[in-house]
Amino acid sequence: MSRCRKNRFDTDLNLRSTFIGLAVLLGGLPVFGQDQSPPAERYCQSGGAECFAGTSARYINPTSRYPHGVLGDDLEWGSLLVQADDPQNSYKIALQSEVFEDTVPRLADFDGDGIPEVVVVQSHPQKGAKLAIYGSEGKRAATPYIGTRFRWLAPAGIADFDGDGTLDVAYVDRPHLVKTLRIFSYRAGDLQEIARISDVTNHSIGETEIDGGLRFCGARPEMILADAGRTSVVVVSFVDGNFQRKTLGPYSPEAIKTALTRC
Repeated sequence: MSRCRKNRFDTDLNLRSTFIGLAVLLGGLPVFGQDQSPPAERYCQSGGAECFAGTSARYINPTSRYPHGVLGDDLEWGSLLVQADDPQNSYKIALQSEVFEDTVPRLADFDGDGIPEVVVVQSHPQKGAKLAIYGSEGKRAATPYIGTRFRWLAPAGIADFDGDGTLDVAYVDRPHLVKTLRIFSYRAGDLQEIARISDVTNHSIGETEIDGGLRFCGARPEMILADAGRTSVVVVSFVDGNFQRKTLGPYSPEAIKTALTRC
């Protein structure tokens, strides 16, 4: 999961997209010449990478009003921009005092209508981060704020982890402090916590990317993470009615990438 370095003009890295003098018309609102995040990640039920072809999402409007710096600089995102072939599903979420403290948005269809919602990390100036789901009507659901300024969470994956037909979303709560994987199920328009796995992480302070992520072994979704001390690569999956953690081998960035592509 990559992050745009918004305060550096390093266009050769292909992590930054700047359109000077270009206007994008969205629901009658023009957006001119703004720095943008990389495009949204897509979480397809099949485990593939091709879904939601008519929808894209990015963060825009860099802001310094929440100088946490956990992702490598003191700028975060002020707005979320969603563009769809159907204008009714195009929208912009502009935060006032909060920020999107995140790498990229994530597209996933939580209600099964074929139109993706957007999963974000949203941070409050006093309460820290929460995970939120947005649709064209606004915020659909959210976890509680962590409760303290400059406390963050790192998304780990979106899938039907326990096979009950309901989409789940997982993140590592305070990956530098608490190091606990928390898994929530989207039920009746709300996020309900269904499991916790301790002593794992997917980020170090100042890194611009989130480690690990989701892989599918057959039809089963699995999350690839590091152990709390970053000595081992671990996999978390739902087996025999429970979420279980298994060590795959010694940790390295390369080992994480390998684990994401091999079962």
